[in-house]
Amino acid sequence: MDRRRAELGEYMHHEIGANKFYQDFILGVTIEGLRDTAGGIAGAMTGAAPESIHQGSEYTPRCYWAIYDVLREAGLPDGCLNLLFHSPAEAASTIDSLVSHPLVKKINFTGSTGVGRIISATAGKHLKPVLMELGGKASAIVLKDANLEQAARHCVQGAFLNAGQICMSTERIIVHESIASEFQDLLGHVIRKNFGTAHDTPAVVTSASASRNRDLISDAISKGAHQVKIFGDEHAHETETKMRPVVLGNFCNCANKAGLTIWLVRPAPLSHWRGD
Repeated sequence: MDRRRAELGEYMHHEIGANKFYQDFILGVTIEGLRDTAGGIAGAMTGAAPESIHQGSEYTPRCYWAIYDVLREAGLPDGCLNLLFHSPAEAASTIDSLVSHPLVKKINFTGSTGVGRIISATAGKHLKPVLMELGGKASAIVLKDANLEQAARHCVQGAFLNAGQICMSTERIIVHESIASEFQDLLGHVIRKNFGTAHDTPAVVTSASASRNRDLISDAISKGAHQVKIFGDEHAHETETKMRPVVLGNFCNCANKAGLTIWLVRPAPLSHWRGD
């Protein structure tokens, strides 16, 4: 994998729009992780030769193929890892067939909470164990004695790195009322500095993702949220797959969080909840 960094990075750029920084970060972490675990699993993999079926994404087939080709090249026995692709229309039937098949003994799933519930229900019928990593609710908390410039930089990075397409990306910033206005100004400054040009405007993986994000933002605003003014033209440089970062205030309990969006929350003081 280390030898094929340029090739793998090119696949990541073409299929998910990953920039050079994100390519280097992901590949570096992956390589180190594989080095750490290779010695521990080598004997088990070549001896018992356990088999697994991995379901690849229809959006990034080349990336999946490259990962498995690297493992094959490294000497993993034939049949240990099996890669399966399907069309979106076949997703439900494929998942049901995999989970219910008697030769499948355990299910590992990373994805949305909705799909996780479906898989858990099917696995439960067949008494099969599951291990899941589902959608998170990552919050950043900014207290009144915080270094606000540093906090703003880290919050922007946490929310918008790789266009927010990371499972633990920051969804909301809970900021102390006494410094909320100053922090909001700093947050806007950092966003403009990092995403102010057409070249720096983040790109999501598909036009459908961008459309869904815009619909969720509109839905939040219709339910009482307001969009914090960041740019002179909030939609400049946007395309079917490119979106400028959005900051929303007046937090509401919307069902879904849009990508490339962060909530700025100013919690009421304790006296409000005590009724003082």
